[in-house]
Amino acid sequence: MSHLNKYFQLLLIVFSSYFLNGQINNSSQSNYLLKSDESLPVDPFGPPLYFVPDMDTVYSQDSIVFDIYLGDEETPAENVHGISMKLRHNVEGVFGSDNSATFDSCWLGVDNVDMVTLGMPVQDGIDIAMARIDNQNRSGYGYLTNVKVIIPDNLGEIVKDFQFEFKDVNIVSYQEDTIRPNIIYGDPVVILNKEALDVNLLEKGLKVYPNPNSGAFNIDSRLELDKIRIMDLSGRLIHQLFTPSQHEVLNLSGFEKGVYLIEFQSGNLTAYERVFVK
Repeated sequence: MSHLNKYFQLLLIVFSSYFLNGQINNSSQSNYLLKSDESLPVDPFGPPLYFVPDMDTVYSQDSIVFDIYLGDEETPAENVHGISMKLRHNVEGVFGSDNSATFDSCWLGVDNVDMVTLGMPVQDGIDIAMARIDNQNRSGYGYLTNVKVIIPDNLGEIVKDFQFEFKDVNIVSYQEDTIRPNIIYGDPVVILNKEALDVNLLEKGLKVYPNPNSGAFNIDSRLELDKIRIMDLSGRLIHQLFTPSQHEVLNLSGFEKGVYLIEFQSGNLTAYERVFVK
């Protein structure tokens, strides 16, 4: 039996053990299953591997839900037989949460028909593996798995940023070739504490820098913005942006030096910042 066949035979062993005994009895087997060469570089021209969050903002006691995709129409994945990865986060308030993965409608195959899967929760994330069992490769692109993390109700802080990181990604063909993906990260999911909703969360998660500045400055907002209005101190409207991004660069170098009032709107929340143009 080739090394690759042993690799996916091991997935079968761990998978069966998980369901027959209700747990992974041999931790060394599962560690080997999900281990890959950490020094293996990603390929910026390879098929993209990325998360798509169900929502960009969630509340305590809710769930963070991610879909994971491999490849796209422009750069499909070629000759994929098996995939394993570790997903990790560093939000201590969410450590030990109920983490789970489902594989319905997975692009690689049909669970328990031509593919076996494994989702194993750990303290700071989840380990995932999937492999075809018909000795056939699959080429193309699409959805792989749905990952859910239940948020506890004792977060403490008002706002937290949550983002999984891919660790130990291993994508292989039946012929034992390694496919190197282009790993893409988007913006983190914002977790809001329900017990602190009387606080202006827009103001709390807003950064304007540098300030003072020579006319150009950055705006970072944890919440989605509906509008930005720039006014002088008399309240006269100078400029406005509708549906700006959460990361904007504004340039007031064409205006006179002085103090400007920036108004930010997100839903029913409003926040203000003074900007000094020198």
